[in-house]
Amino acid sequence: MLLVVIGCVLRLDAQPPGMSSLLDKVTAAAAGIQQGSYQLHDSINVVMMKGDSTTYKTLTRCYFRQLPHDTLTGYLLSALVEAGEDRVYDGRQLFRLNNNSRELEVVNIHQYPDQVKRLVHDQATFPFFKFMARHMRDNAFDSTGRPRLYVAGEEPVNGERCYRIQEVAHHAPGDGDSYAYYYVSAVTFLPVRWYVKLVSGVGQGRVVQHFTYTMLHLQRQNPPDSVFTRRVLLAYNKEKQYNPATAGHDNRLLPVGREAPGWQLPEINGGDLALGDLRGKLVVLDFWFKSCVPCQQQMADIEQLLKKYREDQVVFVGVNMLDDLTRDKLAQLLRDRNLSMHNVWKGDSITAAYHVYSAPALFVIDRDGKIIYTLDGYSRTLAADLAKLLDAKL
Repeated sequence: MLLVVIGCVLRLDAQPPGMSSLLDKVTAAAAGIQQGSYQLHDSINVVMMKGDSTTYKTLTRCYFRQLPHDTLTGYLLSALVEAGEDRVYDGRQLFRLNNNSRELEVVNIHQYPDQVKRLVHDQATFPFFKFMARHMRDNAFDSTGRPRLYVAGEEPVNGERCYRIQEVAHHAPGDGDSYAYYYVSAVTFLPVRWYVKLVSGVGQGRVVQHFTYTMLHLQRQNPPDSVFTRRVLLAYNKEKQYNPATAGHDNRLLPVGREAPGWQLPEINGGDLALGDLRGKLVVLDFWFKSCVPCQQQMADIEQLLKKYREDQVVFVGVNMLDDLTRDKLAQLLRDRNLSMHNVWKGDSITAAYHVYSAPALFVIDRDGKIIYTLDGYSRTLAADLAKLLDAKL
């Protein structure tokens, strides 16, 4: 008789907890971790008619550290992707690096705080288990109060025993069906996987999309400070400040063959300079701003060419497109960098005319005022390429 009772107790202990109890455990487990790192494996599989399928996989290295007084996310965040967009939030600015175009976008959080707040709803940037804990609780009940989540059994994830939690399927006429599963560790009670399946009709057939997000190798040690700075973002050759007014613009520079728009701008070291005054000379126009690292590399390369060409033949002009003359100490910057070429400021007044929305951006203008060369972003071969072009035109 005693053996039977023990057997019953063992079987009861093996049963998964109730949904409400499990959600409480998930919330508490997620709240107990304030810093760390992990890898997020993202897999998208699209199965089309006749079994044709395509799979995309992404690996993201994620770092986080609680930032108690931050009201936007509450965390320092860093999400470094093998391919796609890197994101770093340092508590003062948000950096987004497009690894395809190699363009770094910097978001001023005081002007555009909503851009940072959106990170909280991004499972690939915000701590995955915290995102999932909130998402599960938000979807636990429908508008009438009926449960939408239930424990559907157990299933191992990378060798770890997990509860498989199923969300009640959603059927939307015309849009298709959606199914969602959450996998919660039976040991730590942290969510470790999210699987979503979308089924939609296309003509006489259907398309099935599988989205799988899996968290691996969670480490609770405090990440190094460097992963939360722009220094961790190395592979970019141009930089821009986020501006929603230009987000939909064609990012291609004003093309070769077009007349260079005229301008008159104040020089950083005093006086004014006008493009019209340079007619009859070759003009190298270089757009830059102070915090742009590729800009500074490009300016140093251009400086190497100054002594090679007479100013009555070639004029090099830097155009600062963002900074304030006094606040950002632009004259001091030029002296510290030993930059002697002409440099004007208030260049933001002509960026739209030249289709410049990121920096560095370079134009070569011929003696008649026509654009004969453009370069969008920094190139390590700039000095040699530019010298070859100028020599051919002289």
